[in-house]
Amino acid sequence: MFYIRGVRWVKPHNLHITLAFLGEISVDEVSSVKKMLDNI
Repeated sequence: MFYIRGVRWVKPHNLHITLAFLGEISVDEVSSVKKMLDNI
């Protein structure tokens, strides 16, 4: 195994891909984001 600063290995069941980082969103925006994600 090799080392990259800022990277850590995780167990396979914890793998994920970040398509877009939304940061903090308001409660009002949650519904809109959910609707958009439902279409993916």
